[in-house]
Amino acid sequence: SFCTLLGMRRLLNTRVCATRDLRSRMFEGHRRKTSASTPTCFAACTSTDLRARVAAQEAFDVCSSAISAPVNFAILNVSMDHADMLEAPGVVWASLMHSAQSHGLSAPTMIAQVVRQQRFGGPSFLELVLGSIPDLRSQAYTFDSIPTSFHDDTFVNLCMVDWRLCQQHLTDINRRLGVVSGLTLAPTVGAVLPPAAGDTDAEPSALPPSTFYLNDGIYQGSAAGIALSSKHMRRAELLTSRPVIPLTKTFAVDGSFDPQTSEWTIRTVDGRKATDMVRSLYEKELAEWPQSKVFAALPLSGGELLPMPFRGEPDQGNIVVSVPPALPASCTDFADVLFTCDSPLHDKEAVAGQLVAAQQTVLKDHRGKMESVSVAREAKRQVPVGDSAVLHWSSFTFYDVFEGSRDGAMALAPDGVPSSEIHAPSVAKRCLPNDVPCGGIHCGGQILPLCPPGTAAGTDHISAVAGRCSVHALLRGT
Repeated sequence: SFCTLLGMRRLLNTRVCATRDLRSRMFEGHRRKTSASTPTCFAACTSTDLRARVAAQEAFDVCSSAISAPVNFAILNVSMDHADMLEAPGVVWASLMHSAQSHGLSAPTMIAQVVRQQRFGGPSFLELVLGSIPDLRSQAYTFDSIPTSFHDDTFVNLCMVDWRLCQQHLTDINRRLGVVSGLTLAPTVGAVLPPAAGDTDAEPSALPPSTFYLNDGIYQGSAAGIALSSKHMRRAELLTSRPVIPLTKTFAVDGSFDPQTSEWTIRTVDGRKATDMVRSLYEKELAEWPQSKVFAALPLSGGELLPMPFRGEPDQGNIVVSVPPALPASCTDFADVLFTCDSPLHDKEAVAGQLVAAQQTVLKDHRGKMESVSVAREAKRQVPVGDSAVLHWSSFTFYDVFEGSRDGAMALAPDGVPSSEIHAPSVAKRCLPNDVPCGGIHCGGQILPLCPPGTAAGTDHISAVAGRCSVHALLRGT
């Protein structure tokens, strides 16, 4: 009868719904068990497509295909030498959110840095490092609203500062960096980002502010950071290079330190005007190194040198050094100075030596491989996949561009794209094994600890803005 058929339909619907609920609970339990045991995994690639949306989606699809686990972490580097690339971060964030929601993960984390005057290992204007980090959490903040604390399992703290803010308020920026870096034992690193667009030969006042992205926030002309924490990540290891090539011996100086402005005014060096001493160094010692720059280095109590840039006052013959406010007073008495310089060749060799040594120490347990991924318009692409990743923020002196041949013949870039010049990969990509995912930018200023860990007491966790340096952060899973 009709009632009997209606009752059977209701019974069947009830059983189907119960089966669906049981399957969903089983899938949820399997997902939680899998996500808890999934190891950390990273992958990196670039895209040579000049269409920003296509390039971003292609890089994301390639990296996510190489990683077997759900992705929830991305660091995107975009070069605005191709102006339309500004649309790329939005595409990566949308894909990252879709991937996290489809797998039932918490909110993902994305850091996107917009730079200029570089290409990432060839003709590409876009570089992506994608990761799957279980239990990943992030705390984004600005320097106007610094949190009172970070998570105990924070493994790295990334900061980005606008170039104009750094020029106008360097002392205040360093003071806030000292506060931020003092909240965690994890290293605080980052970059001073250049203008996002505009003519490089224009006046500084006519250039626009820098642009960067933290998760779904867009920051222009700002200073902000993001602390990353996870129980499945080890604290990041740093490899740094500083302009510490000595030009002189240690000299006694006549000067004064103003704690209000955190500026050290040097009047005379070894009985000579400070500006005369610096001028003689450029004319004699650096005559064969036109790309090098002189720094005033403070001898610290731990035996390390802290090189700092300075400005001159030719009328008085003084030089003024901006000292990081967070520098402990016990580290130096501001009575001696040693002039140092940087050397593009020697600094790159020093970084290369550290990276090669790291393969036998920090990265000796690295588990990685080259994953073969099919890509549209290409046959196969080899993508580095591993449980470790290397991020770098380096000076422009570390960026190599090989010009085309003198006879006007067209040179070929590494990917076979015709170009008048070849842009070399970063030092990390050239020195580390191919199965280590690498990414990073070259910028005008770097944020890194005052001294390497374990060298000078009280300064190994305090970060500040530096110039002509290089810092490599090694991210490793447990």
